[in-house]
Amino acid sequence: MTIGVSNVSPADLSTLEPAATLTFDVTSFVAALSRVLVCVDFPESGRPPELVHDDTVFSAHYTESSRTAITGGYRFVLRNSEGWAAGLHPLIFAWDTAGQEL
Repeated sequence: MTIGVSNVSPADLSTLEPAATLTFDVTSFVAALSRVLVCVDFPESGRPPELVHDDTVFSAHYTESSRTAITGGYRFVLRNSEGWAAGLHPLIFAWDTAGQEL
């Protein structure tokens, strides 16, 4: 795999409190990232999946979040203004300039 997600905090997403932050890194080991989309699915709550970051801006419920450049990619720090629902599942879609996809 040439693109990966690492440094997820909290490591056990079931411990994520509603007002807490979710942090993770998305990196490419071969070529620069060309695009990263972040969504969150809430299968246990019945809420529909939400787009968090469209590679340019954060959506309305995530404006207190950040994306910072790191070596090989980005660090995301996500905060949901409505609070996290139980059982969330991050969905991360990433492509690098070599055409690899996560």
